[in-house]
Amino acid sequence: MSYLQYHLVFILPVLLVLAALTARRRGPLAGPYNPDDRWSWSWFWALPLVATVYTTPWDNYLVFREVWSYPPERVLGRLGYVPYEEYAFFILQTLISGLLLLLLMRRGPARVAARPELVRWGGAALLLGLAFVGALCLRQERTLYLGLILAWAMPVLAGQWAFGGDLLLGRARLFWTATLLPTTYLWLTDAYAISNGIWQISPRYTVGLNLGRLPFEEMLFFLVTNLLVVTGLMLFLHPAALERLGRARPYLRPWLGFAALYLLLKIPVPLWPGGFPLLGTLSTGFLCLAALSYAADRVGWGRAVSCCCWAAGPAGWSSGSGVRPGCRSGSTATRVLLHQPCWECP
Repeated sequence: MSYLQYHLVFILPVLLVLAALTARRRGPLAGPYNPDDRWSWSWFWALPLVATVYTTPWDNYLVFREVWSYPPERVLGRLGYVPYEEYAFFILQTLISGLLLLLLMRRGPARVAARPELVRWGGAALLLGLAFVGALCLRQERTLYLGLILAWAMPVLAGQWAFGGDLLLGRARLFWTATLLPTTYLWLTDAYAISNGIWQISPRYTVGLNLGRLPFEEMLFFLVTNLLVVTGLMLFLHPAALERLGRARPYLRPWLGFAALYLLLKIPVPLWPGGFPLLGTLSTGFLCLAALSYAADRVGWGRAVSCCCWAAGPAGWSSGSGVRPGCRSGSTATRVLLHQPCWECP
C-alpha cells in the first residue's frame, strides 16, 4: 500500500462521513457553544493553514534526521524532505478533528470550570515543565524524537492553557472525547502503516517503549497534535475567550510579536548548525523590527524611523551611538525617544 492509498482507505472516508453529518445538521455549526456560523467556519478553515505553517519546518527536520523515513516507491514525490502526502496529512487530520469537535459541540453550551486561576496557571506550569523536559531530551540520541515532540508542542499548549484552560475544562468531557477519539483511530492506522512499510520510525531515536509495532513517541505525537487542534478550536469559539482577548488587546503590541519571533528563531540553531547564517539574519531582522515598533509605540512612526535612519546613517556611526558631533548631552536618538530637546548641540 502506498501513502496515497493509505489516505484513500483510512483518512478520506472518515472525513467524508463527518462532512456529510455536518452538511445535514440542524442549527448552527457549533450549536449552542457558539451560534455564529461565520465565526465558526472562519476559524475551522484557519486551523489547517496554521497547522501546516507551524508543522512544516519541524516535520522537515525530522525527516532530514531520519527519525521518520518513507520508501521512495510508497510516495508520489517530495517538497523539501517531506512527501506530498505528509503535507496532506497535516490538513486532513486537522479537518477530521475539527469536524468531530464541532459535531460534539452541538450537544451543549460553552461553560467555564471552577477555580479558573488554578486550572489555567497550574496547567500552564505543568506544560512548560514538559517543554523543559523536551529541551533536555534533545541532548540524547535515544530521546531525540521525544524531545522534538515536547519542545515543539508544549510551549504552544502552555500558552493556550494559560489563556483559557478553564474554558476547556468547563466542557471536560467534550474536550477529552474530541481529543481521544481521533487519537485512538490514528494510533490504529499508524500501527498498520508501520507494519506495512508505508513509513518507518527509526529505533535509533526512540526510547524503545512500544505498543505492538507502535512506538511510544508516535502515540504521543498523535495525542499532542489532536490536543493542539481541539484546544485551539475550543478557545477560538468560546464566547468568554473573545472577552478575554478584548481585555488583553491594549497590552498586545507589534513589538511583542517581533520579539517572540526573535526568540523562537534561536531555538533551531543547535538543531541546524548549518542554518545559523540564515537564522541569525532573520532573528536579527526581527529584533530590529521589535526595537523600531517599540519606539513607534512611544513616539510615533515618523520620529522612530527618523531616529533609526540617523543612528544607522554615516553621521550616527561616525559620531558614536547616534551622538551628534559636538553634542555633550548624550545620544540624540535617546533624546528623540524621550521627547527631550538636544539643547547643547551647536
